[in-house]
Amino acid sequence: MTQLIVIGDIYFDIGEYEKSLDCYNSSEKLAKKFTHSKNYYKNLSFEYYAAKIYNNIGEIYRLLKCYDDAIIYYNLAINLDRKLDYKATFGIVLSNLGNYDKALKYLNESLISISISNM
Repeated sequence: MTQLIVIGDIYFDIGEYEKSLDCYNSSEKLAKKFTHSKNYYKNLSFEYYAAKIYNNIGEIYRLLKCYDDAIIYYNLAINLDRKLDYKATFGIVLSNLGNYDKALKYLNESLISISISNM
C-alpha cells in the first residue's frame, strides 16, 4: 500500500501524472481493503493513508491547472488531517492551498510536539 504511494510519488516527480493517479487510486482501494482485515495494516486506519493520497491527488490536479478538482481533494485531506490531528500533514495541505501563515503554524507545532515527545 505505501509502496504504491511511493511509486505514485515517483511518477508524480517525473511528470507522469496519469500513472501517478493510477497508483494513488490503487493504494486507496488497498487501504480500504487492508485496514478492515486482520493483518499488519489493521493498526493503521484508512484515514491515515487517505490523507496522504488525497493531498497527492490534489497536487496532480493543481499542476494540471484543474483547480476545482485540486481543492476537492485538498479539502478531503484537510478533513482527515483534522480528524486525526496530524499537524504536519495538515500544514502541508494548507501550504498547497497557499495558506502559508496557517501552514507554518501547524508545521511548527508538529515540530514542537515531536521534540517534546523525544525528550
